[in-house]
Amino acid sequence: MLTHITAELGRAEISGNTVTVELGRCETPAPPVIETGRVFVLGKTPDDDLDIFINGELAARGSVETSGEYLSVKITEFTGAAIGGFEIGGAVPLNAKPRDLAAVFADGKPAAKGEVVVLDGRFAVRIAEVM
Repeated sequence: MLTHITAELGRAEISGNTVTVELGRCETPAPPVIETGRVFVLGKTPDDDLDIFINGELAARGSVETSGEYLSVKITEFTGAAIGGFEIGGAVPLNAKPRDLAAVFADGKPAAKGEVVVLDGRFAVRIAEVM
């Protein structure tokens, strides 16, 4: 049995919609050992577009940018029908700063917070705080 680990870069509330940006995901044997210092290597590279979820559904992909002191994600493509209020090339401001810890989930449940690093060309998250 496998546990799905996901790391969320940031989120935003826009026009009544919850927008989350997923940094990446991986699978690990269940139950997962989530402890300080543990590293989970995710499937995305820094050159990949990140998945953008609107109200929990994959809706778009985009690239991360900085906007002032906060991160934002620039929409590069929709994965299905366009979502009202969002457009290709539009930037979605997030509640995260470049050095903030990413939220880490195990099978969709909050599990930890971790530092975002790059290992062997892939995003990874090093657990800093266990929930």
